[in-house]
Amino acid sequence: MIQKMVRAMSIWPPASRAFGAWVAIFLMTILLGEVYLRNSTPAAVALNFTARSAAVQNAVGGAMHTRMNWIGHIHYEGDDGWASFAMQVTGPRATGTMDITLQRRRGRWNVAGGRLVTDAGQTVEIAEPADKTEQARAEN
Repeated sequence: MIQKMVRAMSIWPPASRAFGAWVAIFLMTILLGEVYLRNSTPAAVALNFTARSAAVQNAVGGAMHTRMNWIGHIHYEGDDGWASFAMQVTGPRATGTMDITLQRRRGRWNVAGGRLVTDAGQTVEIAEPADKTEQARAEN
């Protein structure tokens, strides 16, 4: 009886191959999207800002390690747009998660603001004027 049920549940071989192909395409899409997200200009600006932000440095005791989480969005509207990321920040005093938002105006990415929440529950709001971010980027 159990063998009859198992046979009845088996998938037609061409459908099984098609399903496997769709799974492979889905996984490749996710992987390529992640590679694009991590290697994008807004991600580089966000990581650079996190590494040099005085507020972040004070909260974690000097950011020793920053990395992108799997969460992030980039949206383009011609020369404008926005991006948001979640990043893990580790320092000698604390570890935390930073949500950061960037804006793109006339082709330049700038930090609009962010929030760092340490594992101890400390919340640090981070805001930087766009012209200061552009100036720092121009100096680098």
